Amino acid sequence: MVNYSLLCPITKKVLTLASDSMVNAFNARLEIEKVEFQSGDIVREPFQGMLVEKTMNIAYSIKSGIPQLIPLLSVSLAGLNRGISFD
Repeated sequence: MVNYSLLCPITKKVLTLASDSMVNAFNARLEIEKVEFQSGDIVREPFQGMLVEKTMNIAYSIKSGIPQLIPLLSVSLAGLNRGISFD
């Protein structure tokens, strides 16, 4: 049997499903800080789920169960974990 993994289209590293606590922490951060997609547009809706690049630098939202693996719709997590535990 073949085992497939989703890869980050930017770094080509494996993406992992973020824990519920990490998604909740990210969404809480949206309420107090402006977060931008790589396109420069502001993230206006909370993420329902999230795939994270292994080094925790890039995240992609999951909408209605579908990963949004478009580089311009990715979010940098660098600096967003101040005061929030991204476990």
